Amino acid sequence: MLSLYKQCIHVLQNNIDLLHEVGGVPFDILEPVLECCTPKQLSQVEDYNPTFIKLADHLWERHCQREFQNEQRQDDESWREMYFRFFDQKEQKLKTLTKNIILSQSKKPKGRQIQTAYVQGMAKPARDLKGHPENRGSSRVPFNKPSKKTLGNRKINDSGKDSVAAGNTSVSGRSQQDGKKMKKIAPMMAKSLKTFKNRIGPWQSRF
Repeated sequence: MLSLYKQCIHVLQNNIDLLHEVGGVPFDILEPVLECCTPKQLSQVEDYNPTFIKLADHLWERHCQREFQNEQRQDDESWREMYFRFFDQKEQKLKTLTKNIILSQSKKPKGRQIQTAYVQGMAKPARDLKGHPENRGSSRVPFNKPSKKTLGNRKINDSGKDSVAAGNTSVSGRSQQDGKKMKKIAPMMAKSLKTFKNRIGPWQSRF
């Protein structure tokens, strides 16, 4: 079973963000809690308890060795000061890099952009689409006014029918005339028939 002290330390380690001013609690008691702090959390605790700044310098040494292990500390510079110096440089480099990226992207030519504007919500589909919900309930048959092109085609068709009818009439007339011509008897045949009738007699020609 854990002692009361260890239970309290365990609770504080799980709620470091809620740790502010500790009053007269010695640094040695809270050191196990501060060892679990991130640089931001440790800086927050030091802001509420300035007396911990000098006492927690070895904790800043751990953060420097973890994040800036290839860097050197200057003369008369604490580990805390070293950490914030390189941290500020890192943030400045990041801001400069971000600014350069944004600037380079803005200089690039923009491609073709299609913007669709909708008035009063979603765009309505075309009315001539079959099976659309808006057209399913309508029982009216739309009346399409004939265009000039359609009327022109009708005139052409009507005139075509008239020409065909006229052609048929002329053909029938020609056939009748041909029939009359075919009924006409040749002159020699007519003369021979006349001679034959005269020999038989008028009384026999009636039969």
